[in-house]
Amino acid sequence: MRTAFSRPEAISRIGLVKHLLRSAGLAHRADDLSDDQPVYEMDDGRMGSFSFAPSHQNSRPSVQATYTDDDDVEVQITLYVRGDDQPTEVELWKINFEPLVSFPSPNQVKNVQAVS
Repeated sequence: MRTAFSRPEAISRIGLVKHLLRSAGLAHRADDLSDDQPVYEMDDGRMGSFSFAPSHQNSRPSVQATYTDDDDVEVQITLYVRGDDQPTEVELWKINFEPLVSFPSPNQVKNVQAVS
């Protein structure tokens, strides 16, 4: 069963997605993202990945970025969208496969780029 984040946790994740979209030159997508939509934890070994949609099928990568976790280990971030460009999920992958120590704030994210 999927667990929805509390409203403050959901808002921080939605804020990250909006930052990724705007930083990658995709502001029009960020403007369409509602702060009220549910955000769900993904079963990823506590690496911090989350989703918006019940199904992630037919999603494609749209934005990639990196973040350095509090233990100085790099985390790769990939935002996936469906065919109508609506975000479906964000995967966070810590390169040493350990759980995320802290969730990134937008100002900690670097190397943001759109994926074609």
